[in-house]
Amino acid sequence: MTQSENLPDKYNPYKAAYHTRAPQDPVLEAQIERFWERMKSTSPKLYQKHQREEAAFLARRPIIEAMLDDPEIIAMIEQLTVHVAKEKQTNLVQELSLLGIAVGATKRDIRNAYRRKARKLHPDVGGDPDAFKQLHDAYRALLKVTPE
Repeated sequence: MTQSENLPDKYNPYKAAYHTRAPQDPVLEAQIERFWERMKSTSPKLYQKHQREEAAFLARRPIIEAMLDDPEIIAMIEQLTVHVAKEKQTNLVQELSLLGIAVGATKRDIRNAYRRKARKLHPDVGGDPDAFKQLHDAYRALLKVTPE
């Protein structure tokens, strides 16, 4: 078998992401390894459960890899990705309109708009608790996606 026969026909980002594990801190990796070494003697049942889960994962791996080669699965993943992106955009627009601010708002603008609306909707001043919860959720979500 030549080296060119080992190469896939087309680059598959889903399979590549599945194969590459996110790099972790070597110190953390060593701590995890030491933890499981300690569990061998202190909690053998927990260690055996861990070993079974690892074996089950390794047994499922070829099936998952085969699925990631299927064009129908790839098309489904891409459709879901597009759908999730549209949902996020829709939610962002709804959150912005709930707070009554424009798309390019800064964190300061978001905070000020939230405080103005919160004074009116807070349950302690006779506002609707459900509306206040929606306002607060929109505020938290916008703070997460807005750059400094």
